[in-house]
Amino acid sequence: MTIPPAFWFLISGAAGGLLKEIMHDNCIDLPKIGENGKVHLATLGGMTVSAVAGLFVDNTPLSAFLAGWAGADIVKSIVEKNTVELPGKK
Repeated sequence: MTIPPAFWFLISGAAGGLLKEIMHDNCIDLPKIGENGKVHLATLGGMTVSAVAGLFVDNTPLSAFLAGWAGADIVKSIVEKNTVELPGKK
């Protein structure tokens, strides 16, 4: 049984995201449930975005790792640029 290359790209991207999280503040934040019932994924959420970024880049584990490293930051900046304040909400 052969492991498909896409699996390795997902793992490489997730590893890049995990290493970025560790290098950022020297710790791994565990998921938790907030006071309003929302689940905050913390490091797991960053690794998920990084894994998907690793899947969609060029077909080498190194580029998947690097995309995973930068993936969460890129998505965060895109979301912040496209966020619209709703009237009446602060």
